Amino acid sequence: MKLEKNEIRVAIFILLPLVILLVVIVLKLGYSFATSTIDVYMKVDNISSIKNGTQVKIKGYTVGRVVDIIPVYKPTLHFLALMRIKKEIDLYEDCSAIIMNQNIIGDTIIEIRNPARKVELLQSGAVVEGVEYV
Repeated sequence: MKLEKNEIRVAIFILLPLVILLVVIVLKLGYSFATSTIDVYMKVDNISSIKNGTQVKIKGYTVGRVVDIIPVYKPTLHFLALMRIKKEIDLYEDCSAIIMNQNIIGDTIIEIRNPARKVELLQSGAVVEGVEYV
Protein backbone atom coordinates (compact mmCIF):
# COMPACT_ATOMS: atom_id res chain seq x y z
CA MET A 1 0.00 0.00 0.00
CA LYS A 2 1.74 3.10 -1.25
CA LEU A 3 0.56 6.62 -0.39
CA GLU A 4 0.30 9.05 -3.23
CA LYS A 5 1.31 12.70 -3.05
CA ASN A 6 -2.31 13.88 -2.99
CA GLU A 7 -3.18 11.59 -0.09
CA ILE A 8 -0.27 12.94 1.94
CA ARG A 9 -1.28 16.53 1.15
CA VAL A 10 -4.88 15.86 2.19
CA ALA A 11 -3.71 14.26 5.44
CA ILE A 12 -1.50 17.26 6.22
CA PHE A 13 -4.32 19.63 5.24
CA ILE A 14 -6.62 17.93 7.76
CA LEU A 15 -4.22 17.14 10.61
CA LEU A 16 -2.32 20.44 10.78
CA PRO A 17 -5.41 22.62 11.51
CA LEU A 18 -6.59 20.07 14.08
CA VAL A 19 -3.27 20.23 15.93
CA ILE A 20 -3.29 24.03 15.84
CA LEU A 21 -6.87 24.09 17.14
CA LEU A 22 -6.01 21.75 20.02
CA VAL A 23 -3.00 23.89 21.00
CA VAL A 24 -5.16 27.04 21.00
CA ILE A 25 -7.84 25.35 23.13
CA VAL A 26 -5.25 24.09 25.63
CA LEU A 27 -3.72 27.56 25.95
CA LYS A 28 -7.14 29.21 26.35
CA LEU A 29 -7.98 26.80 29.18
CA GLY A 30 -5.00 28.16 31.08
CA TYR A 31 -2.45 25.43 30.57
CA SER A 32 1.10 26.45 29.92
CA PHE A 33 3.79 24.54 28.06
CA ALA A 34 6.44 26.31 30.10
CA THR A 35 6.67 26.40 33.87
CA SER A 36 6.27 30.15 33.98
CA THR A 37 3.26 30.05 36.32
CA ILE A 38 2.42 28.85 39.81
CA ASP A 39 -0.94 27.61 41.03
CA VAL A 40 -2.30 29.23 44.19
CA TYR A 41 -5.67 28.43 45.75
CA MET A 42 -7.97 31.10 47.16
CA LYS A 43 -10.44 29.96 49.79
CA VAL A 44 -13.83 31.71 49.63
CA ASP A 45 -17.22 31.02 51.18
CA ASN A 46 -19.29 32.48 48.33
CA ILE A 47 -18.48 32.29 44.61
CA SER A 48 -21.26 34.53 43.37
CA SER A 49 -18.81 37.13 42.08
CA ILE A 50 -15.90 35.05 40.72
CA LYS A 51 -15.81 32.67 37.78
CA ASN A 52 -13.31 31.00 35.48
CA GLY A 53 -11.29 33.70 33.76
CA THR A 54 -11.55 36.29 36.55
CA GLN A 55 -8.40 38.40 36.44
CA VAL A 56 -5.88 38.42 39.28
CA LYS A 57 -4.08 41.76 39.69
CA ILE A 58 -1.44 43.41 41.83
CA LYS A 59 -1.70 47.21 41.94
CA GLY A 60 -3.72 47.20 38.70
CA TYR A 61 -1.29 44.97 36.78
CA THR A 62 -2.71 41.65 35.59
CA VAL A 63 -0.59 38.78 36.91
CA GLY A 64 -2.91 35.83 36.35
CA ARG A 65 -6.45 34.54 36.30
CA VAL A 66 -8.80 32.00 37.84
CA VAL A 67 -8.72 28.71 35.92
CA ASP A 68 -10.91 26.46 38.09
CA ILE A 69 -13.31 26.57 41.03
CA ILE A 70 -13.46 23.49 43.27
CA PRO A 71 -16.16 22.93 45.91
CA VAL A 72 -14.97 21.51 49.24
CA TYR A 73 -17.68 19.94 51.39
CA LYS A 74 -15.89 19.22 54.66
CA PRO A 75 -15.89 20.54 57.37
CA THR A 76 -18.31 23.11 55.92
CA LEU A 77 -19.07 24.03 52.33
CA HIS A 78 -16.51 26.44 50.88
CA PHE A 79 -14.78 26.86 47.55
CA LEU A 80 -11.19 26.86 46.33
CA ALA A 81 -10.54 29.06 43.32
CA LEU A 82 -7.41 27.93 41.48
CA MET A 83 -5.45 31.00 40.41
CA ARG A 84 -2.67 30.61 37.85
CA ILE A 85 -0.17 33.42 38.54
CA LYS A 86 3.05 34.41 36.76
CA LYS A 87 6.06 32.89 38.47
CA GLU A 88 8.21 36.03 38.33
CA ILE A 89 5.79 37.84 40.66
CA ASP A 90 6.92 37.65 44.30
CA LEU A 91 3.98 36.73 46.51
CA TYR A 92 4.61 36.30 50.22
CA GLU A 93 2.92 34.21 52.87
CA ASP A 94 0.10 36.04 54.66
CA CYS A 95 -0.79 37.97 51.50
CA SER A 96 -4.45 38.82 51.11
CA ALA A 97 -6.77 38.27 48.15
CA ILE A 98 -9.52 40.88 47.90
CA ILE A 99 -12.44 40.28 45.54
CA MET A 100 -13.69 43.62 44.20
CA ASN A 101 -15.37 45.24 41.22
CA GLN A 102 -12.98 46.78 38.73
CA ASN A 103 -15.35 49.33 37.24
CA ILE A 104 -18.94 50.50 37.23
CA ILE A 105 -20.02 47.73 34.84
CA GLY A 106 -19.20 45.19 37.51
CA ASP A 107 -16.22 43.27 36.14
CA THR A 108 -14.87 41.37 39.12
CA ILE A 109 -11.15 41.17 39.81
CA ILE A 110 -9.04 39.64 42.55
CA GLU A 111 -6.53 42.10 44.00
CA ILE A 112 -3.53 40.48 45.69
CA ARG A 113 -1.87 42.54 48.41
CA ASN A 114 1.45 41.51 49.91
CA PRO A 115 1.92 41.98 53.67
CA ALA A 116 3.97 44.88 55.01
CA ARG A 117 6.40 42.47 56.66
CA LYS A 118 7.60 40.00 54.07
CA VAL A 119 8.49 36.60 55.49
CA GLU A 120 8.65 33.73 52.97
CA LEU A 121 7.67 33.42 49.34
CA LEU A 122 4.36 31.72 48.58
CA GLN A 123 4.82 28.22 47.18
CA SER A 124 2.79 26.60 44.42
CA GLY A 125 -0.29 24.92 45.88
CA ALA A 126 -0.58 27.31 48.84
CA VAL A 127 -3.99 28.53 50.03
CA VAL A 128 -4.78 32.24 50.43
CA GLU A 129 -7.87 33.49 52.25
CA GLY A 130 -10.19 35.46 49.95
CA VAL A 131 -12.16 38.45 51.27
CA GLU A 132 -14.99 40.12 49.40
CA TYR A 133 -14.72 43.93 49.40
CA VAL A 134 -18.08 45.68 49.68
